[in-house]
Amino acid sequence: MALALNDRVQQTKVCAHCKAVKALFDFSPAPSRRDGYYAYCKVCAREKQRNRYKNNTNGHRDKDNHHSTKNHYRKKYGLADDVIKEIMLSREGVCAICNTKTKLVVDHCHTTGKIRGRICGLCNTMIGHARDSVENLQSAIKYLQESNKWL
Repeated sequence: MALALNDRVQQTKVCAHCKAVKALFDFSPAPSRRDGYYAYCKVCAREKQRNRYKNNTNGHRDKDNHHSTKNHYRKKYGLADDVIKEIMLSREGVCAICNTKTKLVVDHCHTTGKIRGRICGLCNTMIGHARDSVENLQSAIKYLQESNKWL
């Protein structure tokens, strides 16, 4: 049952984080909760989300749990735990292609499924768009070299 704006302003609730008594208007609606509102006020919820995003260092902004990354590597690539540990420790490294210090992703051959190494996401996308073809990449290099004479 939706409350009118005046009813929401007059009713109050205690924020589970800051313990302040605030109007229901200061809480976001949560239909799944018994009282229909989240436990944290909007200000505390926003602060909590900012801290969660800022402090998340495993490379997956939508997941707080490093176990989800390990499980992904284990299932998708069939990697052993020691190899996964090495990959995860090396996430903040230098790309093998462009030599940029950035977060690295696992690059794998789409034909064999075997891992080739760790490179940045942009280089991984470039290789994917070239369809893992050395000939396509060599043609692209030739094209870039020849197109420079027109500039």
